Amino acid sequence: MLARKMFFLISLFLLLNISYAQVENLIIKTSNENPKEGETVKLTLESDKYNLNNAKITWYIDGNEEDNGVGRKTFSVLMTNQNTVQIISASVIEEGLNDSQVQIILEISGDILLYEGYKSQVPLFYRGRSLPSKEGLLNAQLISFKDGEISTFKPNKFQNESFTWKVNGEINNELSGINKPQIIYTTEIVDNNLSLEVIKKNGSGGKISSINVPIQNTEVLLYSLSDNKLLKKLLQDTESQKKLNVLVEPFFFTVNDKYSNDLKYTWKINNIENSISTPWYITLEGGKQENVKVDLNINNKSKIIQKASRAFTFKVK
Repeated sequence: MLARKMFFLISLFLLLNISYAQVENLIIKTSNENPKEGETVKLTLESDKYNLNNAKITWYIDGNEEDNGVGRKTFSVLMTNQNTVQIISASVIEEGLNDSQVQIILEISGDILLYEGYKSQVPLFYRGRSLPSKEGLLNAQLISFKDGEISTFKPNKFQNESFTWKVNGEINNELSGINKPQIIYTTEIVDNNLSLEVIKKNGSGGKISSINVPIQNTEVLLYSLSDNKLLKKLLQDTESQKKLNVLVEPFFFTVNDKYSNDLKYTWKINNIENSISTPWYITLEGGKQENVKVDLNINNKSKIIQKASRAFTFKVK
């Protein structure tokens, strides 16, 4: 349906010898050049020839008149999946000057910029997905959709397109180039978030996709695990029982998994360091009633600031 509509519109405009380009002395600026479904695009007419405040301006969508009046320099269009491509035109009439018309094409963008933490140790259920951390790795990729399906995912689909990547507003030449819809970027120690932008260019023009990426701090969660390992709950600041099984989950450390040799676990029982063969899972129990202070520190030996700690009290019954 979309292909037939585009063919009809293009054929019509070629027959009428009307150009898609902006005309001299009259342009339409858009609030968003790559709108998504459901977004409203604000259009603003500008000219260094006409006094647009006094001129009669008429707006059209696909040749149908939608709005007119003196000084109507702005117009808004809602992008819907029933009308994914819309040709917007504006005619200007001012006394003493020749009439003029300008037009642009608005199309719902099928490009989506996705990101995740690369080698970021996070269980799948945690906040929905793996997220990048400070001093960690960010995996970002531009994926194109068409009619609800992925149309450009494999690199060879982008062989005629170039990609310019910007991080925090600055072009990164090492990440940019032909056939580079995907990047692996190392986040800075001082980053709390970063803005990511990619400009995809081909022979017919360019499209911009951008996103703001929150950067996570490393942390650790401790769980109390039943002896049969079927029941698990978050460990409280004070745990009162005879025997306590503790499961460790380090989050946002840049490692393959929590068993990595890059992670150093330091357990202290009543301020005395203990050597534990499986530091990601320990069992605590006592022969008499007492309060035991337990501290855990985790450090990524290959990073500078990737550290996390947790303390609790074990009341032996």
